[in-house]
Amino acid sequence: MTAENEFVVAAVGNERFGFPLLNVERVVRSVHVTPLGDSDGDCLGTVSYHGELVPVFDLRPERGTEAKPVGLSEQFVVCKTSEGHRVLVVESVLGVFTLAADRLVAAEAILPDLNYIAHVAKLPDGLITILDPERFFNSKGGRSLR
Repeated sequence: MTAENEFVVAAVGNERFGFPLLNVERVVRSVHVTPLGDSDGDCLGTVSYHGELVPVFDLRPERGTEAKPVGLSEQFVVCKTSEGHRVLVVESVLGVFTLAADRLVAAEAILPDLNYIAHVAKLPDGLITILDPERFFNSKGGRSLR
């Protein structure tokens, strides 16, 4: 298997999401998020990550669930993008999964214009939505806060 087939898999509500391991710098416990007055519903605010102000995003509104304050039991997935670091709030990280290519269905094969979804992984116990971090954060206007 190659690194392109390795994903950090996390739970948000009853859904599982995968993030390419190549784009994940680390997973950390949640900390206080400082709200930004003019941020949209998906951007919860910002945190300082090694001195860099990093926007924090929530997948729940995108999936039709109301955003909620970040709890201490949640985790942050710190992603590397061309615009810098970005954080996604998840309820729990389930681990690093290596997925065979025949388990991955390209999003375009399911429905065109799924924006930030790259693939859907078919596993015996259900599906994992594989996100493209660049497209996800670009769709949120995830520019640098520096």
